[in-house]
Amino acid sequence: MRLLQNLFGREPSSLAVYKKLGYRNDQEGILRRFLREEEGWRAHLEHSKQSIREFYAGKNYKSIAILGSGWLLDVPIDDLLRDFEHIYLVDISHPRQITHKYRHAHNLHFVECDLTGGWARHIYRCVYEKKFYTSADVFDCTPQKLSLPQFDCVVSLNLLNQLDGLLLDAMEDCMVLTDSEIERFKTLVQTQHIQFLSNYKYCLISDCEQISISKIDNSREEKSLVFTPATLPPLRHEWLWNFDSQGHYQSDTIVQFRVKAFF
Repeated sequence: MRLLQNLFGREPSSLAVYKKLGYRNDQEGILRRFLREEEGWRAHLEHSKQSIREFYAGKNYKSIAILGSGWLLDVPIDDLLRDFEHIYLVDISHPRQITHKYRHAHNLHFVECDLTGGWARHIYRCVYEKKFYTSADVFDCTPQKLSLPQFDCVVSLNLLNQLDGLLLDAMEDCMVLTDSEIERFKTLVQTQHIQFLSNYKYCLISDCEQISISKIDNSREEKSLVFTPATLPPLRHEWLWNFDSQGHYQSDTIVQFRVKAFF
């Protein structure tokens, strides 16, 4: 196991930036939610793992990168360790429990980097370093060219819709964004991600729609979570993720996600 850093031009204060934007708390929150909702999550996690296995089956790939690896809940890690010469687990930070558990895996590499492609630091500067800023400043960002080690294939794992979420939360705490500005921001971040993936043979697994069901009157609302116009690989699988049955994510609401796997 190796921990690879500075691949994305990380500045010394980046960890503080990510903490301020809530990435560490969000990662810990995922595990807490999983422990509360394990029964409802089980099918989703297995569908994700099976889609990854199917993506690389019979392809003779030697190396693979998993973007958004986190706690490895949805990663078929034992299969990857068996089937690949090199596995790159890529995330903004890695839980210490995970790096410790796999510290002796010779073919496993942990890569820490900003998968938003520079948007996280840009939004941090807008929100926390500028005295005054406007929505025009928000969109004035030159995408950062991501530079990873060479590998044969990539999996973007339940990540696409997460790239913009914490950044929008930070912005909306300090300014009012119109619906069109929110959609524009999501589109830019998601499209940049797909453009990066398109340099490789890739599998995209993402929650694409949110389904909210009221516990009070059983009313139902669906909203799209993916806004990129970029061309995706063929749709292979689709399933429902029973994300929150207890109303923690939205008060008095059952939340499901419609997840799709493209490769």
